[in-house]
Amino acid sequence: MLGADVHPPLHWLPSSQAFVDAALAGIGWGMNPEPLVIDHLRAGRLVALRPDRPLDVPLFWQQSRIVSPVLGNVARAVVHEARTMLVQTSFERRSRAP
Repeated sequence: MLGADVHPPLHWLPSSQAFVDAALAGIGWGMNPEPLVIDHLRAGRLVALRPDRPLDVPLFWQQSRIVSPVLGNVARAVVHEARTMLVQTSFERRSRAP
């Protein structure tokens, strides 16, 4: 198809922290949740590509309707922590209004 047998580099990054570690190692660039990289940004180990334009995106938690009590507890803990740690979008503020 390309006229040559191309084998670009391939990296397997099995976790969010591995993705941050790859950026720290200079393998490439990427978007990371601020809580994972704020210390690296402050120390200058990572640099925001557009510090004047953060990109906040809505996140959604999904799980099966057939939920065990344990998974329900996990879901509640994740949602609670997300509301504590993450930036709320204007959509979230409107949808949670009384």
